[in-house]
Amino acid sequence: MHHYITESGASLFDYGCAFPQACLQSFGLIFGRRSDGHHVKCTVCCNGTKVCNEDLTCQRYPHRNDLIHQITSNGDHSLQFIMTDYEDVTKYAKYQSFSISNETSDYKLSVGNFSGNAGDSFTGHSGYKFTTKDRDNDLYSGNCATLYIGAWWYSSCHSSNLNGKYYHVSNSSYAKGIDWVTWHGHYYSLKATTMMIRKNTK
Repeated sequence: MHHYITESGASLFDYGCAFPQACLQSFGLIFGRRSDGHHVKCTVCCNGTKVCNEDLTCQRYPHRNDLIHQITSNGDHSLQFIMTDYEDVTKYAKYQSFSISNETSDYKLSVGNFSGNAGDSFTGHSGYKFTTKDRDNDLYSGNCATLYIGAWWYSSCHSSNLNGKYYHVSNSSYAKGIDWVTWHGHYYSLKATTMMIRKNTK
């Protein structure tokens, strides 16, 4: 297992193999995983462009979103969310098209063509920029990343947030947990989530 990048204090960038392009062609590239809170190191730091280590200090590593942009700008890609609740029910949401822009454009999200059994809680974020604690790109009068404890593609504010606070129980404060609104609403925090990119084949 190869753990390369931590971003926004919420998840490891976990290739699962030494060659990312090979992973993309096979089972997909995992770039966000929450399961037990161990991956939560800090909220967001360093202008959204560096990463937080266990001591909550900043180190110069590539930002996760830079790598996602690089990958998704090279061909067509799909995105899949796999989510498990505290009743151990697992559901998924897949988006046949997925990309994010570069840092200059604040990693604006483009996503579409939903399928799955978890409901669509992500298409509504398409077209919005990535907001962190110190880069407020959302439409809310405050900062959604600060209010809801995690960086995400907020509008004002969200119908999903897989970078929210890990509660270790299903119930959470309004919209501050790991949310997927079309499945469990804003007061339920999910037990485990995975975000995966796959390169589309013709």
